[in-house]
Amino acid sequence: MGRSYFNDGITGNGRLLVSFTGNGEVNRVFWPEQDYAQQINNIFIGIKFDNDYTKFLHENLWYIEQRYEKKTNILVTMYENSDFGLRIFQKDFVLNNKDIWVRNYTIENICDRKLDIKTFLHTDFVTADNDIRSGLMDFDNDSAIIYNKGNIVTISSDKKISGFQFGDSFDAIRRDGLYGKDDISMTSNMALRFDLGELLPGEKTEFSLYFSFSFDMKTGRELNNHIRDLGAKKALEKEKKFWDKEFQKYSKLETGNERIDEVYYQSVLTFKLLTNKDTGAILAGVEVDERFTRCGAYGYCWPRDGVFITMAFDICGMREEAEKFYLVWAKKAQLPNGSWQQRYYLDGKLAPSWGIQLDETASIIFGTWKHYEFTNDIQFIEDMWSSIKPATIFLMNNLDKETGLPNPSYDLWEERLGEHTYTASAVVSALRAAASMAEEMKVDLPLAKLWRETSDKIVKSIEANLWSEDEKRFLRGRKTKLDWWNGETLEIDTNKMGYKLRVVDKDNTVDISLLGLSVPFKIFDAKDDRIKKTVRAIEDRLDGFPSEGFGRYEHDSYIGGNPWIVSTLWMGLYYAEIGDIPKCKEKLVWATKHATNLGFLPEQVDKFNGKPAWIMQLSWSSAMYIVVLNAIRGFGKEGD
Repeated sequence: MGRSYFNDGITGNGRLLVSFTGNGEVNRVFWPEQDYAQQINNIFIGIKFDNDYTKFLHENLWYIEQRYEKKTNILVTMYENSDFGLRIFQKDFVLNNKDIWVRNYTIENICDRKLDIKTFLHTDFVTADNDIRSGLMDFDNDSAIIYNKGNIVTISSDKKISGFQFGDSFDAIRRDGLYGKDDISMTSNMALRFDLGELLPGEKTEFSLYFSFSFDMKTGRELNNHIRDLGAKKALEKEKKFWDKEFQKYSKLETGNERIDEVYYQSVLTFKLLTNKDTGAILAGVEVDERFTRCGAYGYCWPRDGVFITMAFDICGMREEAEKFYLVWAKKAQLPNGSWQQRYYLDGKLAPSWGIQLDETASIIFGTWKHYEFTNDIQFIEDMWSSIKPATIFLMNNLDKETGLPNPSYDLWEERLGEHTYTASAVVSALRAAASMAEEMKVDLPLAKLWRETSDKIVKSIEANLWSEDEKRFLRGRKTKLDWWNGETLEIDTNKMGYKLRVVDKDNTVDISLLGLSVPFKIFDAKDDRIKKTVRAIEDRLDGFPSEGFGRYEHDSYIGGNPWIVSTLWMGLYYAEIGDIPKCKEKLVWATKHATNLGFLPEQVDKFNGKPAWIMQLSWSSAMYIVVLNAIRGFGKEGD
């Protein structure tokens, strides 16, 4: 059975990350980092009552409701079937300080007859070709263990295991015919049974499952003993207290509008669960497409996304998380030539990428300065200078002598090579930021002077090369690789080896990223007549979806070509910049309206029905939401 492309709910602790579908089925489990390794094929829960076949909770047999316990990572899924006479509450959460995932169940008999209850666990863990996962029963510790060379998963319960089977476990559970003849087996496909006994009408019973993740069996047993000694009830209370204390540390952006407040708190929860505790790296989104069947994968850290997100961190009062992103992850991820590439694993190692992207390097420099502006902590930029200086030199060495713009690289959407307006804006802001840092610290002042002079020259190049007098707006780029039907008549060098690429001279596609000229990079004033004319083109050509909102660019076909949360909120940020708060609020309300049932922000919404169309918890979407919400707060009560 294939996993869903959509993660409705998530829980985790900054190392262990578990995602769920809307019916409470486990979708993916990542450990020891939120991007790697993906641990499961499937995990199913079955319940047997009367003398009938076992019913599974993921099957289409139940009325289901799902919610979070407010301001926590505790996901609650309720299952009810009046014909069965059962109401079941499933609570999933991960301990904040140990890599233990708990599934706590409350089972209620809502019929007029007694029920004899058995529950079952089916697991099937991912097996790499050359690293076979195996299973064994630890009878002394009343637990099951799934293991390979690198990972140990210890599974137990607060109820005694009454049966088990390795291999063919799903069908064995269905007919309650477990046959545990082998204590150890070269398979991770396993079934466990727990007898809960008779349940009279109106009675409730509880049981819990514990999944402990470790690198060795000794630690696995210690974790397992810890959670069984603690128990699910005490663990739940401890987690509630932890999250209550955690949220008290953050800025209070409450508006009085219940739904806006919910989306704000779920955005903070997204940040907490997708930010790596050890490295400070921020996951773009929980992975849904490891095999690249519909997209290029999301389970990585992008420097650009991280910079937008750390801006939101500062607004939320998450200073420690923001600084760890720069001081730990960014410094570790930087390449010897001073650059940051397209995307990385959370441990700072370079991830699969498909081309150089200069705005990623520029973003880190820009973001470092923005964080300093927020904190006024000169020690921070002093600690970052050993990374900022070579990164700025790298950008200086990547300028086109003919146009004066940054050399051809991939655009921020990572789809086309060219000299892009957004990239040029990012580079200008980076050079200015680096110069400001040098001046603030009174170091490398001749370089700072050169960087400022160069940034001014790039601005003039933007005006000379990217403003279209014919169309009365800025172009998206120059020397751009589009498609064969666009008349690609120029030939450019693509790298130092002299390889050539045919491109178009001018890319006149209207793109939401043209807003970068004004927000956030402030190359031109938001009320500059050229910016206003460019914005009018964006309003004319990227709006008009039946579900409203703004798309990324003209003729976008990715996932069908839909409005994006980021694009729409970017427009909202522009409106805030020019003081048009009603329009800004309108975009925030639109984004709020299109959050998921659990309050998470997706990447895109369907252009026809307005439902989430891709990636349910996108960190960049959450970041833009908070940046816009904060901008509105500067003008009055946003909940009006």
